[in-house]
Amino acid sequence: MADPRRAREDLEAIYRAAVAAANPAKLTAAALDGTPAGAREIPDLIDNARSVFVLAAGKAAIAMGSAIVARVDGKLAAATIVALNLDASSLASDSRIRLCPSTHP
Repeated sequence: MADPRRAREDLEAIYRAAVAAANPAKLTAAALDGTPAGAREIPDLIDNARSVFVLAAGKAAIAMGSAIVARVDGKLAAATIVALNLDASSLASDSRIRLCPSTHP
């Protein structure tokens, strides 16, 4: 018979790995660096752009927007980020970024 404590530990480890694998900031950063298939041209597009405009909306908007702003910093012309929880955003101090609170649908 399986040890229930061991089963719980295994399930928690699986859950933590799944959450980490779906981290929107890490996935966005990887895409901006051209790591995933289908994103290989993105670094060149960013490098060759004179300016970048960002629109991020939804549950992962703060994480995605933060990753994009960090990657394109000097080229960022403006960004609009629409999300539920904007209070803890480090983006609030950047005048190029407009934070728009949303409500749950």
